Amino acid sequence: MDKTSKQFLYLINTALELVVLISALVMFHLGKVPFKLVLNQVSPLWIQIAAGAATGLVIGILCGWLVTRISFFESVLELIRDMTVKYRLNYLDIVIISLTAAVCEEFLFRGALQRLWGVWPVSVLFILLHGYFNPRNLKMTAYGVIMLALSALIGYSYKYLGMYAAIIFHFVFDVAAMSMVKIKAEDKIRVQGL
Repeated sequence: MDKTSKQFLYLINTALELVVLISALVMFHLGKVPFKLVLNQVSPLWIQIAAGAATGLVIGILCGWLVTRISFFESVLELIRDMTVKYRLNYLDIVIISLTAAVCEEFLFRGALQRLWGVWPVSVLFILLHGYFNPRNLKMTAYGVIMLALSALIGYSYKYLGMYAAIIFHFVFDVAAMSMVKIKAEDKIRVQGL
């Protein structure tokens, strides 16, 4: 299988997200934490959906704007743009990848780890594992600080609203930010092709 194929990306993404989800399920089982507690239903479902979607959309557009419009973040833009172009991601791909990441990662990071360690330590771990803190790339690290605040905000949405708010926030953020990068990448390719 060609390492630049979309199937390869889906295989790697699915394998990684399954490992994340299985890790969360093992932690739930070992900790004997009832699934109902993991969902953390602090607020009604409609509030979680509305708050998660609105916050994810606003912050996703803001971060997408930062990455696509401010030259300081060009290395972040290139990294995401390379992935969307290299794997020829369409909007359905972005939705599928974002949904699997949001569900699997939030169950591990918020539902399992945050219950043990708290919002900020888990947010730092989340950002470290995503590779945003890079001592050789100050611009990526600066973006990592922004992502750390975003991760903490998702953690607080889990704590004060519930799991569905965190999942929807994460999902909508990813779709909005990646879509803006995809649009920018397509514009650049179109301009270079003229």
